[in-house]
Amino acid sequence: LIMKLSAGYVVFDGLETLEQSIRSIRESVDLVLVSYQTVSWGNTECSPNLVPMLERLKKKGLIDAIMVFTDFVPSSLTTAEDVLRAKVYECNKRQSLLERSLELGATHYLSMDADEFYVKEEFDEAKKQIIDNNLHATAVKYINYVTPTLHQGYSKFKVPFIYKIGSSSRHHSVQFMFSDIDPTRGIADDSYERSRVFDPGTITMHHMEMIREDLV
Repeated sequence: LIMKLSAGYVVFDGLETLEQSIRSIRESVDLVLVSYQTVSWGNTECSPNLVPMLERLKKKGLIDAIMVFTDFVPSSLTTAEDVLRAKVYECNKRQSLLERSLELGATHYLSMDADEFYVKEEFDEAKKQIIDNNLHATAVKYINYVTPTLHQGYSKFKVPFIYKIGSSSRHHSVQFMFSDIDPTRGIADDSYERSRVFDPGTITMHHMEMIREDLV
């Protein structure tokens, strides 16, 4: 099994951790793609640093392709319908990264947020197991951090990890491989058969959930 792995980041805020998140996986992935938006689902303007930062990271070789996502209508997010619509938009934003990855020749895909980190040795071991066992869909357990060193232990949830992708792979809010995950992160594909939730002893995702300049 040959793996060409693309990591796709959806970005609006979280710039404090984005560069280091990319650095934590850059040597283990073939492509890093970023899709950003200048206005949030809730109609907040992005930081003026967003686009210059992405261009700087691309110049450094940390990002391979930058895409802007504009196919949505902001709302106040005050009704259930608004929130549901925002989830659909987020699914579509993630899907645009998956489809661009396919265009660039990727065989496998990892959906990322700007505040997620991996340990390289663990990441590479998980990749090896995916290749050796031809796994189609995988997930990992994760730890939520309150500060860069203070955390709350393992979450009861898990997060999608590396998926094998093809033309019928879709980010979908209803996906059957894993329960209790962010609904926009799961990928559905009728061809998926072999899945695995990695043991935390093999790989853990470190989620810098509360590491934000405006929360300090």
